[in-house]
Amino acid sequence: MQRAHAAKPKYMGRIGLLAAVLATLAVVAVTTPAAPGEVLSPAVTLGPMTVANGTATVAGSLGVPSSNVQLTVNGQPLQIDAAGNFSGAVNLNGQSVLVFGLRNSGGEITTVSIPLNTNIVGPGGVIGPDVLAALEKAAVSILKPADGFKILDNLPLRIEGSVGDKGSLASLKVNGKDVLGLIGEDRGFSVTVPGTTKEISVTATDSKGVSQTSTVPVFHTTSMFTTAAGRSISAKGAQGVRIAKIRYITRSVRRTKRLRMIVTVRDRQNRLIRGATVSVRSRFARRITRNPRAKKTNRVGQAAFLLRARNRAFGKRLVMVTLARTPSAKATKSSSVRIPRLKKPAARR
Repeated sequence: MQRAHAAKPKYMGRIGLLAAVLATLAVVAVTTPAAPGEVLSPAVTLGPMTVANGTATVAGSLGVPSSNVQLTVNGQPLQIDAAGNFSGAVNLNGQSVLVFGLRNSGGEITTVSIPLNTNIVGPGGVIGPDVLAALEKAAVSILKPADGFKILDNLPLRIEGSVGDKGSLASLKVNGKDVLGLIGEDRGFSVTVPGTTKEISVTATDSKGVSQTSTVPVFHTTSMFTTAAGRSISAKGAQGVRIAKIRYITRSVRRTKRLRMIVTVRDRQNRLIRGATVSVRSRFARRITRNPRAKKTNRVGQAAFLLRARNRAFGKRLVMVTLARTPSAKATKSSSVRIPRLKKPAARR
C-alpha cells in the first residue's frame, strides 16, 4: 500500500482522506484571487482493516505532526504516537458504518464514512485497500485562500472547485447542495452560499456509498465602525443605497459665482456609506459651467462638489440630479436651490 504525503504548507493544501492512496481536497475562496492555501486536514494512510464480531481493527499513520490532530473512529478516540502511527480495535456498538474523523487545531474536520455491507466487506471481514479508490480518482478540489474563508458584512460567498473524474461520483454536495450537475466541460463548478454561513462542508460520495466530508470554518468580518455622525459601513457591505440629504451653500455665490453642494448617502439600515460613487449634473443645460466629476463618499458618507454658476442661473432655481452607486445598488434624487440675483451695477452720475 502506498503512503500519502502531507502537502507543503506554503503551497495549496490537499485534504488527506483515509485511503490506501488518499483522495485530495484543496479548498480555496473566490472572493479573492486564487492564492496558496494551508493544509485543511492531515493526510492519513490506512493499513489493512478487518471487521469481525462487532469490532473493527484499524491501523495507519498521519502525514503531519500528531500534536496538531485528534483522531476518532466511530466517535472513539484513538491514540497517535510521536511518529504519527495509530492502531487499535474499535467497538462498533451495532453500527453498520465505519467513520474516521480527523480534527486539527484550526477546527477543520475531515471524516470518511465506509458502509459495512457486502459491497465493501469481503471474505473474512477484510476491507480491501481500494475502498476509497473511486474518491481518489474523482480528485475533488475546492479553492480556499491562505487566511481561510471570510464573509464580509454578511455578503454571499461564492465557492469554486473542480472534479478530476465526474463519473467516479454518485453525488457531490457543498453545504447540502448537490453540485454534480453543475460541473461543466472544464470540470469546474461554482456555488454561492448565504452571508450567514458558519462553515463550508464538502461531501463526495461514490456509487457504493463511501463518502468523504471536509468541513472548514467560515470567519465573519465587518467593515462597519462608529463615527460622530453615526455608524459607517463600506459601499461593498451596504444594504441598498439612498440619498439621505443634499445641502447647498450659497453664501458667497454672487461674489464668486461658486456654490457648494454636499450629498450624504445612507443604506436601508440608516448607516452612512463610505466609498459610494456620487455624481451630480444640472437638469437644465448651461446653468453651470460644467458637470463636476464623480466622487467617492468619505467616512461619514458625504461627497462635496463645487459648482460654478453661469450668469443665466442667477435669479432662478438651479435643479440638480444626483446619482449614488454602490456595487449592488443605485439611487437618484432631484433637488434644487434658488440662486439670488446678481447685484446691478451702480448707476453713473
